[in-house]
Formats: sequence, C-alpha cells, structure tokens
Amino acid sequence: MGRRYTRALRLRPSQGGNVILTERFWNPDYLPESDVVPSLSIFADESIDGDERQTLIAQDMWRDDEDLQKFH
Repeated sequence: MGRRYTRALRLRPSQGGNVILTERFWNPDYLPESDVVPSLSIFADESIDGDERQTLIAQDMWRDDEDLQKFH
C-alpha cells in the first residue's frame, strides 16, 4: 500500500522530515473538484503552531487567500 501512495503522490525521500498521511476529515463537498486540503484547515494549522514563521504564513493566507476571504 505504501508504494502505491508514494507513486500516486509523487513523494520523494527527504532528509528534512517525514510526510504523514491521514484520513480526510473535511467534507469533500467543500471543494468537490479537489483533493487538496481546504485553506481554512491549513490556516488553522499554521495559526496554532506557535512558530513565528508559520504565524506570518497564516497572516498572509488570511489576507490573500480567496477561500479565506469568504470568512472576513
């Protein structure tokens, strides 16, 4: 099973970290034509980490991301 996902997602080994695949927990109707994580989920993850760089990314997302503009 691991090789199938490695090939399908075109994952490559990295010395900088691991990739963790989890079961999708959001409603697929939110983005029916995409397997990409919704912007709101990424924003939430970046916001709560406590890392200054990730906080800056979250701020940029909040300002610029079209999906997040719906929540302003």
